[in-house]
Amino acid sequence: MLSWKDASNNYDREEFRTQLNSLSEEFKNYRFEVKHYGIESEKSHQKLSRQLSELLDNDSQETLLIVYYGGHGLNNRDSNCIWLRYDVVFLSLPVNYAKL
Repeated sequence: MLSWKDASNNYDREEFRTQLNSLSEEFKNYRFEVKHYGIESEKSHQKLSRQLSELLDNDSQETLLIVYYGGHGLNNRDSNCIWLRYDVVFLSLPVNYAKL
């Protein structure tokens, strides 16, 4: 389960943590092993890639890997997913979607 370490305000964060923990418990009820990873703000791509590589290094033919991302995102012009730490609505800078 992936989420940003420093996203949103405390109320939203607490509500999100409750939902994330509930979903985690549901997976555990079906006997899935659940791991949480808080995405760092600094060098997020490198650190997340390293974490996912470690998971994939330990998989096998019988492994079902479910990756859950709890966060904001959008698609750019090429329909590539961009993960965001904050909801675009809360950013103080205008976003030019045509250039994403």
